[in-house]
Amino acid sequence: MLVVMLSAYETHSVLGPRFRNDMLHIAVATVGEVDVVVSWNFKHIVRLDKIQLFNGINIELGYRPLAIEFFRQAGAADREKAHPLARAPQVANLRLQSDGLHPSASGQR
Repeated sequence: MLVVMLSAYETHSVLGPRFRNDMLHIAVATVGEVDVVVSWNFKHIVRLDKIQLFNGINIELGYRPLAIEFFRQAGAADREKAHPLARAPQVANLRLQSDGLHPSASGQR
């Protein structure tokens, strides 16, 4: 189903061909029934027009809409001052294999 969804995103020109990995990211999240995608990619992903396009296709293909939001957390500015890596969100680190999604080598989910 990932290939079908990715193809639909490409056919509808949600993003240009250079950003196929961004479309794959959204397709994996949709097919994997992720509740929310958190991103700092304001240029290609966290934009109302793009979110509406992705979700229109998702619904057309029988999936529920995907929440796509930017990372924002209370107190984040204070942590950024303390350590430059503190602003990185804690998210599931998954890798796609032929038989589905699996935790990465780090083992964090």
